[in-house]
Amino acid sequence: MTNKNIIKALNILYIPISGIGGGIIGGSVANNNIPLMMIGVFMFIISFLMIFIKDKLKNKLNGS
Repeated sequence: MTNKNIIKALNILYIPISGIGGGIIGGSVANNNIPLMMIGVFMFIISFLMIFIKDKLKNKLNGS
């Protein structure tokens, strides 16, 4: 796995994870389901971490 491949994978994985996380948050707020909301928030945090890791790897590739 090279850095470029990891960045590609993170780009693809980020969309469904943030989307599902957002959907879970929306559904759980409507149903007052707190445990489900925690899972949604957790998935959202993971998706933000993915962006952060991706940017770090991109900077490493560019040598800055």
